[in-house]
Amino acid sequence: MGLDVPSPAVGRVPVLADGRIPELPLDAYVLDPQEHSTLLRSLALLTSECMAGAGLPMPPAAASGPAPADPGRNDRRYGIVDPAGAAVNGYHPPPQASQEDPPLSPQQLEALAGTPDGGPGPGGAPAIGCHGAAAVRITGTRDYPSTTGEVVQAIDLASFELSRKDDRVASVIRNWSACMARSGHSQADPLNIVGIAAPVASDAEKAIAGADIGCKQETGLVAVWYAVESAYQQELIQKNKKALDDLLGRRADQLKKARDVLAGR
Repeated sequence: MGLDVPSPAVGRVPVLADGRIPELPLDAYVLDPQEHSTLLRSLALLTSECMAGAGLPMPPAAASGPAPADPGRNDRRYGIVDPAGAAVNGYHPPPQASQEDPPLSPQQLEALAGTPDGGPGPGGAPAIGCHGAAAVRITGTRDYPSTTGEVVQAIDLASFELSRKDDRVASVIRNWSACMARSGHSQADPLNIVGIAAPVASDAEKAIAGADIGCKQETGLVAVWYAVESAYQQELIQKNKKALDDLLGRRADQLKKARDVLAGR
């Protein structure tokens, strides 16, 4: 895997709308929410059928697997960017509604997860568990499908670190820090804000967050960082094109199997 590239040329720096980071080039290789939902629904259906076949039926919610991907996966990549959210929550993420799955019996848990000795599970459930058996049907392994994949994760991390160290980004971060100082806030790093340890957003935190976003807008920090990282990603994508194309091929196969499962029910 090639993750070292020279500093790339950057084209026109985009004008970004408040509160939203556009897709980066690598996002073309990440499952979109609809695709992820298709995979999870097929896995949930297969798991539920397996459990029912073992005489241990369960609510669909308990068999649904990982949560769907967040469509705003880049929204905090360069720190907070949403003025309305910052005014209410500061640096804290917005509250999320939580929903717990119904409790499961020990037999249901073992039928889901598999047996430690490799023998049949309760009710004749597969030794690898109903979750594992469902995953094998879709991915060919006991692992649930990732929204990204190893090569995407590696490029994602590399492009971020390369861009963060790039002179153009380092320069705009210094400008942002100077702007924050003029606003009465001593901050050196937009990704490591000092003084926001409270469990809920205080008025002081909201003031820092508002100044932070204002200084990002004044200096163009997010737009510059986005443009620089986009250029790095384009270089890294070209350098790892075969691995990424292989990933898309495997993903297309998984999605076909998932759609076949859903269509047949």
